[in-house]
Amino acid sequence: MGNNSNEHSTQGNAKFKAVFFDMGGVVIRYKSPEIIQNLMKSAATNIELKSAVENYELGLSSIEETKHLIEEFFILEDAQNLEEAIVENFMGDKDQNIAKAIDIIRENGLKTGLLTNNGFWTKERTKSTIIADTSMFDIVLESCRLGIRKPDPTFYQMAADKLGLDCSECIFLDDLASNCKGAETTGMMAIQVANGDSRTAVEHLGRLLDMKLI
Repeated sequence: MGNNSNEHSTQGNAKFKAVFFDMGGVVIRYKSPEIIQNLMKSAATNIELKSAVENYELGLSSIEETKHLIEEFFILEDAQNLEEAIVENFMGDKDQNIAKAIDIIRENGLKTGLLTNNGFWTKERTKSTIIADTSMFDIVLESCRLGIRKPDPTFYQMAADKLGLDCSECIFLDDLASNCKGAETTGMMAIQVANGDSRTAVEHLGRLLDMKLI
């Protein structure tokens, strides 16, 4: 039998035991990162929008129940199926740089987690906006199901606790600076995937882990 070892495999930096990833803007690309950035900026000054975003991410309301705000902000004219409209207009494909990094990280024995501020599609609050396939993650934390959201330090601490780790043994990737800062307050290392630039973020992650990820 030949040597089938992965060319990327390496012992790595033993300090880190897990890597956590945000969903939108990290694991899944946004078709236009600027739209999400504008949403966050608008929510900072628009009280109604800020409250709607918070309630949605805490599981207190759903996309269906905030339809008028979504149509107004995202310029979706009377969308009959909001789920289809949002996915079609704003959600892109899986980020291949991130996907490859996750595979290599797992091959090297590290744990992975998906930490997302998300919500429910309808007022019944059963189906969330989580991606269909989460098999590449050891743990999945959804803000709408926990009633707590990033950048609350408790959210990150909860993720580390689920794996029996200290926050200092974990690295977190998010597209929003505020969420990265929240992770850092717990002692977790954080990397921002700024403006959809996953390549730079994965290169940074590779240096921290002492692994060739890209």
